[in-house]
Amino acid sequence: MHRVVALALPQVVAFDLSIPAQVFGHPSERERYAFTVCAEQPGLIETTTGFVIGAEAPLDSLRSADTVIVPGFMPLDDPGPRVGKALRDAADRGARIASVCIGAFALAAAGLL
Repeated sequence: MHRVVALALPQVVAFDLSIPAQVFGHPSERERYAFTVCAEQPGLIETTTGFVIGAEAPLDSLRSADTVIVPGFMPLDDPGPRVGKALRDAADRGARIASVCIGAFALAAAGLL
């Protein structure tokens, strides 16, 4: 089972998160992929479109991810040292790291681009 973890940063772009959720979390893919949404602080995460989503998994979920996906978020600030370290650690151990649209700014802040 391939573990895909999407990292929902504050003010996540809902559309950017919904794409990997639809691809990897779709019922027809559940035998191949385990899809999870994590956050630095698990719980409700605000989106840029004014509603919240639930991210129950902690940032530590990146430790066991085979693929990490970072959706877009606003503002395009450095997401902080804990997030940067978690992304670098995942990359260092060989996880695939991807972003959707402006999620690339988090990868850049982590030194992964």
